[in-house]
Amino acid sequence: MARLVQSDVHVDKVLTAFSVGYQNTMYVAGKVFPTVTMDKESDVYFKYDRGDAFRDVARERAAATDAVDVGMNVSTATVSTKEYANRTFISRRTIENADKPLNLLQDHTAFLLDKLDLAKEVKFAADFMVTGKWETTKTLSGTSQWSDHALSDPLGDIDVGVEAVIDGIGQPPNVGIITRAVWSKLKRHPDLLDAVKYTQQGGMISLAQLAALTDIPTWYVAGAIKTSSNEGATDTTAGIFGKTVLLLYVPPTPGLRTPAAGYTFAREAKTIKRWYDNGKEAEAVQASENYGMEIVAKEAGYLFLTAVA
Repeated sequence: MARLVQSDVHVDKVLTAFSVGYQNTMYVAGKVFPTVTMDKESDVYFKYDRGDAFRDVARERAAATDAVDVGMNVSTATVSTKEYANRTFISRRTIENADKPLNLLQDHTAFLLDKLDLAKEVKFAADFMVTGKWETTKTLSGTSQWSDHALSDPLGDIDVGVEAVIDGIGQPPNVGIITRAVWSKLKRHPDLLDAVKYTQQGGMISLAQLAALTDIPTWYVAGAIKTSSNEGATDTTAGIFGKTVLLLYVPPTPGLRTPAAGYTFAREAKTIKRWYDNGKEAEAVQASENYGMEIVAKEAGYLFLTAVA
């Protein structure tokens, strides 16, 4: 005798309360450098001579004599922006046949905007988290690496970096960027845990405690990942930043006669354009951003490479 089975009484439907997606949540490139708005894609800025700023030239003046003559030198430097963009086409028929909760135009717009953020993150890592960019780059190795919890001295190393920035620009760094690989080791370092042992319970410190221990008020963990494998191949993802730590001084906002490690020069903020392509019978969505990120005072940064093994 035939009996009913599950497939006879139930037709699978799309669940509309959730869907599964992926997105980086640990971007830092858009948070670090203050933004300077530009009208054109290239311009110049004035830069006062650093040596002049810290040279001791005022002298005692006797009665009825001239004061000592001093001078201040100013130079210019060029900055430029470039446009970064990506687009997609979604056929009308695909849009009309999509089931809820899919919202193809909204989903693709968010996807394209995120690609701009990812490109900025990759560029920041390639341009500023490598040797030769800042006044000082310190490569840690062996027992000096912070993953050696017995012999390394991370707070001492950071103090050296802080002092180097002060010696370079007259004020300490106020921003630290620490990569996820480094933070996973540093937050469990016994030297740091010992320093907070009377106020901390648990086996790791927080970013707020790191800020208090280093006198660097703002710390960002750079943890974004990217896919290195080609489309269609098995996904291979990895962190963008490696094992680096960067100490910086950046002002809260751009200002006159103010040192800064770097700025983001913005010609055009993120822009979304949509149009209908009659030939393809498809909705076109394009995301773009026009900007440049530049170091303007290399003395305002101190970089650690291979901070952990």
